[in-house]
Amino acid sequence: MKKIEFTNYETSISKILNELEFNKKLTNIIKIVIKPNLLECAPPPTTTDVRCVEAIFEDRYDHY
Repeated sequence: MKKIEFTNYETSISKILNELEFNKKLTNIIKIVIKPNLLECAPPPTTTDVRCVEAIFEDRYDHY
């Protein structure tokens, strides 16, 4: 696997999911659960950055 340099969540998440060929693996999948770490009222990196979750959602929605 190659290293992908972080630029921003939207670009980096899209590159990572493409590198993993995520679309091919989800061909027959109807629902995906994204479980961010939101156990504490603390800022990232203790919890999942909302921009990361949004980037995953947007990338998957664009391929739906």
